[in-house]
Amino acid sequence: IGYMDISKGYVIRLMDFLTSNYNYHFSEKEIEQYYKNLFETITQYMNDNLAAVTMQDLSDEFHFHPNYFNNLIKKSSGMTYSAYLIQLRINRAKHLLETTDFSVDEVAWLVGYHNKGFFYKRFAEDTGMSPKQYRKKARESRKAAE
Repeated sequence: IGYMDISKGYVIRLMDFLTSNYNYHFSEKEIEQYYKNLFETITQYMNDNLAAVTMQDLSDEFHFHPNYFNNLIKKSSGMTYSAYLIQLRINRAKHLLETTDFSVDEVAWLVGYHNKGFFYKRFAEDTGMSPKQYRKKARESRKAAE
């Protein structure tokens, strides 16, 4: 009885011992590369889960405090988490509008906007046109290039 708790205690003590006695210093270049790779991994995760990703999802997946993600994203992109997520969603929406025949409502839903009016507003702020106008212009440009 209690062997799981005892085992967990030993593992925690072992990990504490290993991490507190381990002393390695990364160079500036290694630290920069680490942050770059982590940011790219986080961006990929956000893109893969764009419709429903939350800060808590990132915390659960990568085991960092939410403030850490805010700071990393701000340092790497110059944007807050919310602004960066909006940029990713709008970029995906542009791609879907250019390459698929999904309705604007379907595109909004696929990129994580469940309020059509809010999607239209954000899209227009970014592109200066409605999603329908953007799709029409993109398709005209593609035909002209062919």
